[in-house]
Amino acid sequence: MSDERLQNHWDGRVLSRYTSYLGLHPYDYPRCEWYWNAHAATLTRVGRHIHEDLNVPGREDSLLHGLRLDELERAGVLVRADVDEVAEIVRETREAVECAPLVFRVFTTTGCNASCPYCYERGIAVQYMDDTTADAVARYCIAAFKSRGSKNPVYIEWFGGEPLMNTDAISRICEALHDAHVPFRSFIFTNGMLIDKVPLTTLRELWNTDGLQVTFDGAAEEYEAAKGVPQGTFERVLSNVEHALKADLRVVLRINYDGDTGRTIRLVDILAVRFRNASIKARLRIDVVPLYGSDKEIPAETMHAVLDVYDYLISLEVADISQVYSLGPRRYGCFMASCGGHTIMPDGSLINCSHLAKAEQRVGDVFHPGQVDSARDAFIRRDFPSKCLECCLLPICRGGCRAAELGLWEGHQCHPYKNVLRRVLLKMTQFDECCNSDIIGS
Repeated sequence: MSDERLQNHWDGRVLSRYTSYLGLHPYDYPRCEWYWNAHAATLTRVGRHIHEDLNVPGREDSLLHGLRLDELERAGVLVRADVDEVAEIVRETREAVECAPLVFRVFTTTGCNASCPYCYERGIAVQYMDDTTADAVARYCIAAFKSRGSKNPVYIEWFGGEPLMNTDAISRICEALHDAHVPFRSFIFTNGMLIDKVPLTTLRELWNTDGLQVTFDGAAEEYEAAKGVPQGTFERVLSNVEHALKADLRVVLRINYDGDTGRTIRLVDILAVRFRNASIKARLRIDVVPLYGSDKEIPAETMHAVLDVYDYLISLEVADISQVYSLGPRRYGCFMASCGGHTIMPDGSLINCSHLAKAEQRVGDVFHPGQVDSARDAFIRRDFPSKCLECCLLPICRGGCRAAELGLWEGHQCHPYKNVLRRVLLKMTQFDECCNSDIIGS
């Protein structure tokens, strides 16, 4: 135990470095002080005297002893002074990335039937996965599954470009996985224009589709202008989403927020009316996501605007407040920076991350699975920069976007809620599942 920690402890316990003080909740009664611990994922209410003791170690009339200390330790507010919390986070992360679930992000094509101006793949050479490569991808997935010695299903994300422009490759890979008795589930990242071209039996029984994500950039003419698609496409996509919901697929509607709140609200109103009968929790979710920028952190004003849109969605009962305002610890960051993550291009090349598709930073290929470049091992998350080690959100984001951190891609690295943390946490105090229900030291 360091000298500093010896001077500021209670019976060998100190404040966790991942404990944040929120202060008084404006609507809380009785009036209590709130603390949040990111590692334990707890929000804890404490009485005034306990709060004072936590801020003045060694008080002669301190209430912090015995059961009170045990309660605060269980809540994560306090930890044993001899515990190195940073080393614990690093150890947990290293262990997690080694045994992370198998996830294959497969580009069936880099071609697309839209031309979104913000797309990070803009300008990339158009490729389509052929039968020979699809067979090699299937063998690669099968071999990875068998080498794990586990019966846990693998997860496949069909990606592009527009992945549904090459459904033959998807079906060919899925048929091979079925024939090899490899359990798998899949998810489709799509613009939604071609969903109706895929039979429901193919989606559910051959592709084992759990769900799909459809991206919107506005409503009607705004949407069609942003994507460079014909008039009537917006309505067609909405109909296709209804088609997917009727098939009992999980659907994520992603709204790209570019700073134009008025345009976003107009889109929200249309989606809220169109899908008001869909089950939010079970099958439909609306995500509002700021477009990527070059800053490591999303500016606070941008995220406050995004949360304002979410609050509007919640008021319309088409978003779940406990999902919007949620901060749970993760075992590792993005799957792409784990040993279980595999990103496969249409020609069978392996790359570290889908954000690096344009850079074509090849680290291997599915035809020679044992020959992987050292750049792959270097990309896997096993450590953190000093800035992350000092951040109270480290247990939540585990370092954030690895490609952005390494300067390989100009995008946001940090957790989107970093600069609006107090707002999110104050909302979370409303949910019993997010906090200790008993007041410590009331």
